[in-house]
Amino acid sequence: ALELPGVAGYFGHKDVPGSNAIGPVVADEEVYASEYVTAVGQVIGVVVAESEAVARRAAKLVEVAYEELPAVMSCEEAIAAGSFYSYSN
Repeated sequence: ALELPGVAGYFGHKDVPGSNAIGPVVADEEVYASEYVTAVGQVIGVVVAESEAVARRAAKLVEVAYEELPAVMSCEEAIAAGSFYSYSN
C-alpha cells in the first residue's frame, strides 16, 4: 500500500504525539487501536494520499490479521472475565 503512487504514508497509534487516549470526560478510548480492536469499525490507522481515490485503493491493499476473542455479552460475563473499566485508578 505504501508503494502505491500518490500515497504519502500510513499513521497509526505509534504516530500520535503525546497520548493516544481520548474521551469527552474520561480518556478511556484510543485515537487508533494499539493492542486490541474491541468493536467492528474501530479505527486502527489512516492512509494519507494525494486523493481520496488513491487512499481508498491503498487501504484495500492493507492486510490485517485479527485473532477472534470470546465475546462478552452481559454484565455478568464482563465481571467474570475482568473485562470492564475501573475509574478508581
